[in-house]
Amino acid sequence: MNSRRYKVVFFLEDLDGGGAERAIIDTANLIGKEYVVELVVGYATSVYRSELNKSVCLVDFNTRNKLRLFRKFRKYLKSSYADVVFSSLDFANYLTLFCAIITRYKGKIIFSQRAALSNSKINIPLFNKIGFFLAKVFLSWRIDLIASNSQFAISEIKKDFFLKNRKIFFLPNVINSDLWSSLSKDDAELEMIRSFQPYILAVGSIIQRKDYYTLIKAFSLTKDFKGKLIILGKGYEESEYEKIKGLIEELSLNERIFMLGFKANPYPWISNCELMVSSSLNEGFPNSIAQALVLGKKVVATDCPGDTAYILKQSKNSILVPMKNDLMLSNAILKLLNAKFIHSDDVFSEYNSKKIFDTLKTNINSLIQNQ
Repeated sequence: MNSRRYKVVFFLEDLDGGGAERAIIDTANLIGKEYVVELVVGYATSVYRSELNKSVCLVDFNTRNKLRLFRKFRKYLKSSYADVVFSSLDFANYLTLFCAIITRYKGKIIFSQRAALSNSKINIPLFNKIGFFLAKVFLSWRIDLIASNSQFAISEIKKDFFLKNRKIFFLPNVINSDLWSSLSKDDAELEMIRSFQPYILAVGSIIQRKDYYTLIKAFSLTKDFKGKLIILGKGYEESEYEKIKGLIEELSLNERIFMLGFKANPYPWISNCELMVSSSLNEGFPNSIAQALVLGKKVVATDCPGDTAYILKQSKNSILVPMKNDLMLSNAILKLLNAKFIHSDDVFSEYNSKKIFDTLKTNINSLIQNQ
């Protein structure tokens, strides 16, 4: 009987403060004691490093240069003896496939699709779109298994000409209810939080896909709410940040809307808000919505491509509205602010860590043992 522990490598381009990166760390931590696990990252300088368990080995290439990353990962793949590479997000996914082909890597590849495929149509340069399309055309045959945390993305994959014949499985994000609850009690920023109360909260990167433009217009219509709007998220797209900042000034809302940047621990901010709002045009698995529901918060969200509606249909404290409709969004915010909170059953029973661990273990072992 082979008693060797299989080696599983997770690969990311960086750890730049997104929900996907944190979810991959959670997944690596989850199986760290079952397998030899390495998290390989192009550039890993991030507060998320501290969230890695000791059972997971971090390999940091310390580069943001894509060509240098290609060279380093190609060299790594040649000598790593990994049984499985689990890549995530577009660039890392296709770089993994390309390196696997040119190095004749004999292990298995799990390709993680973490957002609706239609996300690639939103505010991505034409050159990148063409590049990812060509990569999919010429490299997708090397995919052994596709994992997705989004039921919506899975439905899209099954219709995609180049991906539909690949085996797919649903791998939800780990819902760390106890950890989130514990972190929400951190009082390091409590004085600052109290200075903003009462407030509505939005969490997510400052990018076009989050459509904060519509949210700000909607907030300007909530005349009966005298509180503030807080946005937590990095300004990844400078043009979008400037556009939003300009709208805030145009509407004279500088004293009511605050973009406070990225928070490594957003949970106290979520726990103390009046409600969470998401104005997204596209989602995979909406992490901030899940966090809000776990912490007992009301949620207003747009009915966008992705799993937002799938999650919120099980909640009694939420309202879905059409995308890009500031009037309906403002009305929903006011309605939910005045609504009584209704206690309901756990909406994330299918997302418990044991089920996720068993699902991943079954698929990894099956892949390796059938090669």
